[in-house]
Amino acid sequence: VRDLETPPANTAGAFPYYMSENFFSPLGMDDTSFGSLMLMYGRQYSNPAAMGYYRNKGKNIPYNQFDIISMASGNVHTTLNDMTIFLKAILTAGDNGFINKTLLENMFFHEEDNSRDLKDLGLTWFRNSEALGETIVFHDGTNQGFISMLAFMPEYNIGMVIMANSDEFENVKSFISFDILRVFLEAKTGIEINVPDKSNIIAVDSDTLEKYTGFYLMDD
Repeated sequence: VRDLETPPANTAGAFPYYMSENFFSPLGMDDTSFGSLMLMYGRQYSNPAAMGYYRNKGKNIPYNQFDIISMASGNVHTTLNDMTIFLKAILTAGDNGFINKTLLENMFFHEEDNSRDLKDLGLTWFRNSEALGETIVFHDGTNQGFISMLAFMPEYNIGMVIMANSDEFENVKSFISFDILRVFLEAKTGIEINVPDKSNIIAVDSDTLEKYTGFYLMDD
């Protein structure tokens, strides 16, 4: 990131305002801020903040939203449009004068193997080279029914952002995101990625299947 002076530690509320003035606003991320109150109040009803949901007995139940300053996000609230702006800033690093390209690339690079964590990690970024046979850099998040994924392929300068407000998206976000990148990669370069089918066909005799005949109640 460009050289920024450290905000004074003894100034109440300094960090949120400092980030807004020196990071969010210069990038044009006008709908991003720390704290839910800054987003939910003082706005028109036609543009309210989204509510996160979880499933219980087949119904979508809203979470009781609260500030989450102890979570990794630091209670940042944002929008899909602003996250797209952030993604563009990453993909144009070095050209926009805001993010140092070399520093950013070093953050993507996996240097040290940690036997306690088998994930391929950079500095705050995850990496995946298996899904498409090409390097994918991404970071995802889950909290109070909100699921987000920012993923891109630095070698091809393509990326995408997904945001959802239901826990139901948690188990499919990586699959959907990587498949979208596959489509983008094919459209931009003509490279076709053949994702191997890992499913196995197993022969099961009719007598075994008969044992499972009956009525089932699915309660989620």
